[in-house]
Amino acid sequence: MILKTKCIFLFFLITSFAVAQNNDTAFADNNSPLTNTPQNKFSFRPSVTLNAGMLSFYGDMYDKHFTTPSVSKIAYQLEVGHRITDFLDVNLFFLYGKLEANERFAANNRNLNFQSQITSGGINLEYNFGNFLKKDRIASPFITLGFEAFQFVSKTDLLDKNGDMYYYWTDGSIRNLAQNDANAVNAKIIQRDYKYETDIRSLNADGFGNYPNTSFAVPVGGGFVFNLNDNIKFKMGAVMHYTFTDYIDGITSKSVGNRAGNSKNDNYMMTSFAVRYTFGRDDAAEYKYFRALAKADEDGDGVPDFKDDCLGTPKGVSVNANGCPLDGDNDYVPNYRDDEPESKKDAFVDTRGVTLSDSLLARQMNVYLDSTGLYNPVSYHNHNERTEYEEFYKKEYMVDLGTYHNSITPQLMNVLLTIPDVQNNDLNATTTMYTAGDFHILTDAEKRKQEMQFIGFKKARVVLRQHGKFYDPYNLYGASVKNSKGVFNGEATDNPDEIKTSAKGINSKATAKVPETTAPKKKIKLFRNYKEGEKLTEADYYPYTDIKTPGTVFRIQLGAFKERLPKYVLQDIKDVVEVKIDDGLYRYTSGSYRAYEAAASYKDELVNKGYDGAYVTAYKDGERITLREAGVQPIQQQVELNVTAPENDSAATGGSAALPVAVNKDVFITIQLGKFKGNPPADMQAVFAKIKDVKQHKDGGGVTRYVAGEFTDYKQAKAFKEEIRSMYGIKDAFLVAYNKDELIEVSDALKLLGK
Repeated sequence: MILKTKCIFLFFLITSFAVAQNNDTAFADNNSPLTNTPQNKFSFRPSVTLNAGMLSFYGDMYDKHFTTPSVSKIAYQLEVGHRITDFLDVNLFFLYGKLEANERFAANNRNLNFQSQITSGGINLEYNFGNFLKKDRIASPFITLGFEAFQFVSKTDLLDKNGDMYYYWTDGSIRNLAQNDANAVNAKIIQRDYKYETDIRSLNADGFGNYPNTSFAVPVGGGFVFNLNDNIKFKMGAVMHYTFTDYIDGITSKSVGNRAGNSKNDNYMMTSFAVRYTFGRDDAAEYKYFRALAKADEDGDGVPDFKDDCLGTPKGVSVNANGCPLDGDNDYVPNYRDDEPESKKDAFVDTRGVTLSDSLLARQMNVYLDSTGLYNPVSYHNHNERTEYEEFYKKEYMVDLGTYHNSITPQLMNVLLTIPDVQNNDLNATTTMYTAGDFHILTDAEKRKQEMQFIGFKKARVVLRQHGKFYDPYNLYGASVKNSKGVFNGEATDNPDEIKTSAKGINSKATAKVPETTAPKKKIKLFRNYKEGEKLTEADYYPYTDIKTPGTVFRIQLGAFKERLPKYVLQDIKDVVEVKIDDGLYRYTSGSYRAYEAAASYKDELVNKGYDGAYVTAYKDGERITLREAGVQPIQQQVELNVTAPENDSAATGGSAALPVAVNKDVFITIQLGKFKGNPPADMQAVFAKIKDVKQHKDGGGVTRYVAGEFTDYKQAKAFKEEIRSMYGIKDAFLVAYNKDELIEVSDALKLLGK
């Protein structure tokens, strides 16, 4: 009785809590910037739930006083409900099913059975923890509490199909006469027909008389709800019905003789699976969606997207009421990228907001009309019908990634080779500018510059290359001056009346006078020319942050050489990138592919040309990775070799050259335990501390590989790898190899080791 009182109290407590939460929600919504919200209106969405399951009896029969679900009877329950809040439903339910128990050779040789028809109806509350869990969850736990009235009609099976009464003998048989009957010797063995024909209340075996066959119960349960969509849910759970009667099985503590039971009331439990269908649509959810859509501000400029005329404004840029960047001088170049924020009214400006001079406007008009022939490619045919292509003043816009003297670090080499369209440009014998892209249109180069800045080259800039010299494309002057060969190549000086011109190019000291009206108004910037052996300053090196590339780049490494190769050696190979790193070796790569298969095909083509040492390498996010890390299985690569450049021209005979090799002996195989940016997690550090000879290899970009052991024998390395996997639980440990401090493939290492 105490338990039932607590359940009833909990029922009313949850009801009060739900009403309070609902009122709080409505009150909070009154502060919404939008009025007439669905939360302030009653939204009627009835639901129907059909349950099918098993009824299990918990009463006076059996020593343990319950029946297992496997021998329980089928029951059905229909619920009609409504959601009060996001986390609470109220349901009216109707239950119909049967309870059954059969007892054989129980205490005191008691043999009893019964079957009861249960019909009940009531109300329950279902709480799904929605005020604590995510709104878009797929599954929710729930608890339920309710109150019901029910009727039970209980019968027992005492007679077989011929009307003979069952007598249970000690030998386990059922007979038509009692074991102590005078004619027991004539008793016949009979079988139960499991037809419950005798009403227990009418039988009055214990003298209880016509006791009530109706009562009340408190159903308490729980389970899980799975949301298939907004209207259909799948439900599974179990509910215990705590009743207020002990007469369901017809046995109580006051029963006669060995029929006596315990003093507890009879209970029953329903375990079920259910499907719930909710009618209508969730107006509140739709409102929240459209309210969020109305507030969406992708560029974070404070103007909602649906009113923003300029989506994608950079972060921190001031905007007007329509979401467009401020433009103080109305030259259609926003202030944040206007290099001349106070241009005159109606002035013609360039993409940086700088007023265009008359001469530059004339130059741009000539470019547009292309009437002078200065900007057109010129082609002609010889008598052999071979078309030769010569470009006068072909513009090559590139993105400058940095200028370096003598050599670079292996980490920087990996960063540069991660860029698919990287090129090396020799400014002199010891100085190299690395660039990305090669464009004929300035806007295309600007787009590539922005991409480079986005992935980590914060100071990338656009440069213009003409005749091997590099210029600032935003400071070109517009004077139309030609030299004796008809080639435009001038540089403005501090004297606006003087323009340097020469057939040799822009650095010549020869000068020519031009009218003042056509001279530029300011000095034009020419990227400085570096002298051989000159020490570069800090400004010449462009720092980069963590490089994040959109994918993996596969390249073909031709070899590593102690001496720089003459250009003719690799003249039959396209897209060659030369990099000298601080170990004194020149590394040459060719090709740039997103797919390994294409890179492998090109590698085979190079091998067929005679470059036997060519093999595929992979780069991602500014570091070199193994082919296994790039997702290539199995790894079949040629070895990487340190070689000496040819001392004569014989290597280039026929237009291609097999690269001579000299094996580097600083090669070993090791076991990679993990790769981390920053420090490993504490649990991994604890594991590493237990492994002997754990070492760190810096890959650049703050990435460190943790490895263990150094082997020249493949079988020993493999055995140590299996030991690490089994003893220390590092299941993804695998073999890698190094040539000095450079990561190479294991297959390459084995060839270098002569295995």
